[in-house]
Amino acid sequence: MNVKINLIVLVTRNAELQLVLPDGRRGLPASDLDQADADGQATMLAESVCGTAAGIQRHGFLSASESANGVLTLLYRQLLSEDRLHGELGRDVALVPLTALEELLDEPDKMIVHEVVADLKSELDQVLHSRLNKQGLINLLNVLPEIFDHKELAAAYRAFTGEKPPSSLMLARMMLDRYTIGSGDKMREVQGRDLIRQYEAEEPELLGQKWDKNKELYRSGGPKAKRLYIKNLPA
Repeated sequence: MNVKINLIVLVTRNAELQLVLPDGRRGLPASDLDQADADGQATMLAESVCGTAAGIQRHGFLSASESANGVLTLLYRQLLSEDRLHGELGRDVALVPLTALEELLDEPDKMIVHEVVADLKSELDQVLHSRLNKQGLINLLNVLPEIFDHKELAAAYRAFTGEKPPSSLMLARMMLDRYTIGSGDKMREVQGRDLIRQYEAEEPELLGQKWDKNKELYRSGGPKAKRLYIKNLPA
């Protein structure tokens, strides 16, 4: 049976999701499965496109009757920070806003991208209402730099959902190992998802560097915009 692999690579830029495509080529990165290890082949495809397989996972599949080419298609998604993409990159790629896919993707590929993005949004919506679901938070971390603050976290949330988060600080607190809610006699400690930790800068100039790099993003953030966090994802 013929099997195809499609890869959807997404990064965030200017608080919106953008699709990563090989520069000068039409269509999603793809390959025909020629070995038993589909995950391994998808990893190699990601490395050939982006220079890294970080943030890749199997997303789902299209049956032969659902796919445009009539073969079983395995869908993989890869979520990267823009810094990681450019840091690892060994070749040219194009970053394409989701509103500008017309000239680079045919209709079936566009539908795949929009369905994947809709699933990502759903995962993030669910995580705000269920303590058992943390995949949406992991998606956010995958597109953030290793060290980030709550303004960058809010921008990533907006990229996925199109809306500002109810509280970017609350999102960050949810990802700590534990945090407190309430005040006075009603104060209590809540267990978090343990996905990030607060960052105590070993290099004093780091805060200033991030501020200089993100002045536009921080202009209304005030002092709290400089609160930093570091990824603490399990291996």
